[in-house]
Amino acid sequence: MTKIRGFNSYKPVRNYIRKYSKFELLETLIKFSCGISRHGNAEVWSKGYVPWELLLLGRWIIRDWNNIKGSKKIDQNELNKILNKVKNFSDDDTFLKEGHSNGISKFIRRMAFQQFWYQTTVGYNNAGRSIELLINSSLSLEVDNKLEEVIGIGRKELYDIWIMVWASFSGEEINSLLPSFFDKVKEKIGNEKVEAFFNNFSLDSNSIDHFNDTYKAKNYILEIYERSPFFYKPFYYANGRYYLWNISILNEFLEYGIYDFLKKIIPDKFGDCFGPIFEKYLEKRLIEYSIPYVSENELKKQGFEKQVDYLLEEGTDVVLIESKAIEASRYVKLLPTDEAMSKAYKKDVVKGIAQAHYVFEKLASEREVQEAYLLIVTYKELFLGNGENVWDEFVEDTLKDKYGIENCSIKPENIFFLSADSYDKLLLCIDGDIQKLLEILNKIIIDKGKVETKRFVFSQYLSNLGLSTKSDEYLKSVFNDYYTKVVKDYFDLDLDTTD
Repeated sequence: MTKIRGFNSYKPVRNYIRKYSKFELLETLIKFSCGISRHGNAEVWSKGYVPWELLLLGRWIIRDWNNIKGSKKIDQNELNKILNKVKNFSDDDTFLKEGHSNGISKFIRRMAFQQFWYQTTVGYNNAGRSIELLINSSLSLEVDNKLEEVIGIGRKELYDIWIMVWASFSGEEINSLLPSFFDKVKEKIGNEKVEAFFNNFSLDSNSIDHFNDTYKAKNYILEIYERSPFFYKPFYYANGRYYLWNISILNEFLEYGIYDFLKKIIPDKFGDCFGPIFEKYLEKRLIEYSIPYVSENELKKQGFEKQVDYLLEEGTDVVLIESKAIEASRYVKLLPTDEAMSKAYKKDVVKGIAQAHYVFEKLASEREVQEAYLLIVTYKELFLGNGENVWDEFVEDTLKDKYGIENCSIKPENIFFLSADSYDKLLLCIDGDIQKLLEILNKIIIDKGKVETKRFVFSQYLSNLGLSTKSDEYLKSVFNDYYTKVVKDYFDLDLDTTD
């Protein structure tokens, strides 16, 4: 039987934890993990504690649950000894070795997927956007029916409970909830729906075997880099309480959890209905800021065989916008090789570049145009940076092999990859002025050419330029209004959420 990669390093840690009392070990770890997740990253990490190592240890304890039969007591010193052994798994430098093209970029990209979601408090812009796109919008009846069938609760009620749990943990120094916290919620939506929520999002000693069957070990080394499966099971039920692993999981769920969960349980149908909703959202924001644009349908009417979603014009320069409701796959997040990225992104990211190439080529044949800029907007961050960053990794060859494009009409440095969050922040910065948009893009092109100012996230360039300090009042109001309504509906309380 072939050993899973990293087993020889994992085995000593596994054997070491078997001498402890598993119930005390797990309870001590989860309380500590939740406790430090409340503190600033710099403060916690300076002491050597990082959240992904704590969650990885929890995953290993759960995985070996039936074999941990020790009785040794656990305290903070003993826990520190175990965590020091786990740190050995953070030293994979695959992409820094010779033979990997753009190895530093790949290494940083993987680290970003591993760490960035732990590093922020809940973003009200992202949470508001999630509500706008996934709660207030009409998804297909098939998606809604499937969600009810799989978990026994609808998406609005699911989000309502999440927002209440988030508020409870955010407001007090607690690491667990008593079931009685949900008594008023049960009165509103029924006991069976609250039970359905915790049946789906919590573990107990009786459900561990099923959890282990679902999340089997595939590569012990790479487990340190992937998002913990505790994202889907953030609570552990013991001693009559629901213990939380990490506050960041609640933050992440408010921002992207409904999207992630729907995509997990019904990927094809959800993708089919979310794509048009996402595209319309981008258009709605253009309209809100009074930015003139040419739509995809208008381009069709003008005789363009290929189109982009939106075309902005300023003098002899154009900005093309293409929406892609995608995210990076698990494999690409862990092993972003050139081949993996080409396979993962050829039908959407590279296709978007190809579509923009054809549009600009036709424009240039009909009238005077000087510069074209392309914004490829995805719902979640891909950490691709600028087109020039990934041109050699997968874009150039895929354009040739898949689309027959030898010379792209759009300069690689003029291609930008933005998450929906970066897109919203950019529109907020330009406040309807396309000329200002061009100025910002040209400044970023300069910044990305310098080692000290190069970034993999578009909004970080805006921060460098001192432009991302404004609050998106629309998205903030979407979140505040929803939160106020939840508190009112379930607890009969009136809140003032204004600053």
